[in-house]
Amino acid sequence: MKRKYQLIIILFLGSLIGLGQNHISFNDFLATAHTQQEIVLGEQASDYLKTTNYNLPFIEKLEFRTESHDFDLSKQEFALRLTPNSLKHRKYQRLYHESTILRSDLDQRATLNDALVERYLVLNEYLYYYHLIDLRSRMKIIYHEKVEVLKNSIDQSGFDIIDLVNAEEKLFNQEWVLLEIDGSMKLIKNHIGQLSNGADSIRIDQSKLLTPNQIETLIISPAAETLPPSLMLIMKQSKIDRVQLEYNMERAKANRILGFVQAKYWGWQNEFFNDAVSLGLELRIPVKGKAKLSLNDLELEQIEEENEYQLLQNEIITLQQEMENRLSQLLKQYRLLVEQ
Repeated sequence: MKRKYQLIIILFLGSLIGLGQNHISFNDFLATAHTQQEIVLGEQASDYLKTTNYNLPFIEKLEFRTESHDFDLSKQEFALRLTPNSLKHRKYQRLYHESTILRSDLDQRATLNDALVERYLVLNEYLYYYHLIDLRSRMKIIYHEKVEVLKNSIDQSGFDIIDLVNAEEKLFNQEWVLLEIDGSMKLIKNHIGQLSNGADSIRIDQSKLLTPNQIETLIISPAAETLPPSLMLIMKQSKIDRVQLEYNMERAKANRILGFVQAKYWGWQNEFFNDAVSLGLELRIPVKGKAKLSLNDLELEQIEEENEYQLLQNEIITLQQEMENRLSQLLKQYRLLVEQ
């Protein structure tokens, strides 16, 4: 009867402990990446870029000028000069701003990817130590039962004290390893709490995990050969495009033909508008090499970015092949262990 009440108390306390734990599912844990502070701030910056007008105005500069003849205020001259932005300059400025928005979105994707990778790694560690604790706990039970059996057989013939010592040593080692694993698990739970705003454990759903057969199918699937471009390559190509747009803007400014349009009036004639108004404009003659230095720098930067793109592409292909080979090797080792 006493043992019965003890069992009820233990089950009751265990249920309280279970209720006190804040569990979170796989999907909810990964979804916390969207609420990370860097993501929220990045979204605010991206929204600002999308809602703010960065287009160049038609008029670059509007000037009002006046001057007098022989310091005679009755012979004052007035001029209104308008300097426009070229159509090409306005076009490339608009495209450059669109590339800035694209770059902001890509940075958001990269930040979100990093946040998801961090959570996947934490999730992987949690699952590893979760199963390791389960395995070590079962081994501890086995060694504990073995120690009890040996203790109960002390008075029997053929008993060897060395067997008992060895069994107790193995039991002690299991308990020691469990303490170390438990310490590592507590650190992981703390990390989970920091990433998920309070959760201290993850609700394990085996149906959400890929099986070895599913991983193998993904590796050998034809779809694996047509994966979308890497985000790093997309970001590098975006940078190349931005440099090209900078080059086009500089070239458009250097080759602008219409300098300004001017209306001039001098108000000291007897009759209003009687030979007192003139219109003028400035037509620029493009001079070869005027913006050559800045354009050369941009061309050089574009060449360097394109070279880095090729190197990055080769590096990603090599890394992908190494990962496939490593996964294939691990799958072979897994099958070998299952067959034993």
